[in-house]
Amino acid sequence: MAPLALAITGATGFTGSALLRRLAAEPPGSVSARALVRGEGSRVASACVTPVIGALPALADGAAEQLFPAGPHVLVHLANHNVGDAASFEAVNVEGTRRLLAALPASCQGIVYGSSLSVLGQAAQEGVDELAPVAPQTALAHSRLAAEQLVLAAAQARGIGAYLLRPRFVLGRGDAATLPGLLRLARRGLALGSGAQRWSVIDVDDYANIMLRLCHRLQAGSQVRGPLHIGYARPISFDEVRSALGEAFALPPVRRRVPVSGRVTRLMSSLPLAGLRRLATQLELVGLSHFSATDRLQAEVGTDLLAKDPRAVVAQAARLLSLS
Repeated sequence: MAPLALAITGATGFTGSALLRRLAAEPPGSVSARALVRGEGSRVASACVTPVIGALPALADGAAEQLFPAGPHVLVHLANHNVGDAASFEAVNVEGTRRLLAALPASCQGIVYGSSLSVLGQAAQEGVDELAPVAPQTALAHSRLAAEQLVLAAAQARGIGAYLLRPRFVLGRGDAATLPGLLRLARRGLALGSGAQRWSVIDVDDYANIMLRLCHRLQAGSQVRGPLHIGYARPISFDEVRSALGEAFALPPVRRRVPVSGRVTRLMSSLPLAGLRRLATQLELVGLSHFSATDRLQAEVGTDLLAKDPRAVVAQAARLLSLS
């Protein structure tokens, strides 16, 4: 097989950094990448990665041409603005994606886009597959869905494949949000929901492995276009996560268990108070089940990565967090 060539956005982010680590472990000469990076390019430069200075939504003159290799390649689009307001999400996630795709050359063999299960909405999701209807309820989720639609339209017009990756919780090396947030909650002696609510989780390095396998499929001519739900075959419960955290940290016992009702959070979200709406979103995210079926993902990348015990993965991530 010919060497794999990639164009990567979001290379310095949480998932982008994991992908670069994965590429560095590949045999010399088997893969090369050009990575869009804001600021100092040395942060991503390596034997197989060439930095391209620029940022979405406005690429500097020549940055798009430098990002895309002249020969066959796969675009891995991970640049995603997660913090801000609706205007910033629209600018980066939607308009940035539109401009990126407008510059996509004919030599592109396929697209991998890092989206989120949030495009299905905030309500409880139990074993949902890729045919589940989309129902984004936050500005961020709306922007991700809009970007998904742009990627699908571009792939359809070019006759190439496109994978829209929808994880729920990504954790592991470099995680500054998911497990640290759950740890803060546990240290306060708080537990949300019944404790039996379950989530799809994936370690960021396993996620990088998944992305690389999908890139090889696109290089080989896959014309699959559509979402893939990302996570281990078995979801993990809130109480299992808390137990794993307890093995790495001295946690107090649960002092208060706060019930979470979808009906109550919907009411909170309907009120004209931004702080209350943010709280409702956080309660839904942690206090309700959000896990997906992985049959379609297994058909694309195999079963070995997804067969891992998610509790063992969370325990390992907790140990890493305890050392940071």
